[in-house]
Amino acid sequence: ESWPVPHGVAPVVVAADGTAVALTDRPAAYDSEIEPRPATHVVVVNGTSGAISHDLDLIGDVEPEAFSVDHQNLFALDHRGDHYRVQTILLTTGERSDLIDRDKQPADDMRGRAVHGVMSTDRRQLATLYVNPENLDEPAFVHVLDLSGSSYCVHLPDKFANGPARSQSIERTADDRIVVRNPTIDRRTSFSLSAIAAGQNVMPATKSAAGTAPDAPYRAIDGFRVLVAVLPSG
Repeated sequence: ESWPVPHGVAPVVVAADGTAVALTDRPAAYDSEIEPRPATHVVVVNGTSGAISHDLDLIGDVEPEAFSVDHQNLFALDHRGDHYRVQTILLTTGERSDLIDRDKQPADDMRGRAVHGVMSTDRRQLATLYVNPENLDEPAFVHVLDLSGSSYCVHLPDKFANGPARSQSIERTADDRIVVRNPTIDRRTSFSLSAIAAGQNVMPATKSAAGTAPDAPYRAIDGFRVLVAVLPSG
């Protein structure tokens, strides 16, 4: 199926079940650290009919990241110069609130470059790899976003921030383990998404031999972007 979309916006997020798509006027490669955008236009359309369900004009430099499990909210990064804050946006009203962590505390502001994100098997967790070599306290981490409304941060060994842009990779295995690879240091590290979902604290296990990421040929292409969803069968 195909359908026209409003002028000036492009798709950036697909709901995990494919039934909703978020579009925005924020350029994909926009550098918010130079100058945050004063406003962001977000449009949500039905994933099968293309009908517009929500049309929001938001204050600030807002980057949509994922839909909530019930599709009532959109998780987004609120860029504020050299840092950003994860927020939830209530789609019916545009009301925004800061995300909480797994302990019901306000989540910390974040810094770093997002490398890529992957979804858990049950489509309830989004794990995104971030690197920030200039941050001596937290140069590499995986932000695990529970799509019901909380977050958990897994700190990686400092050396995983080393290497040129896009040299690191993140993937999910069939048994819901997250694997982060860095060929620059020839290391890989992994942890369990299932353990995080069960409320456990996790410590990534690091091994030698980075191996090859399945999407390596695609990530080497300038401007490559991917939107991932699991479409209903039949």
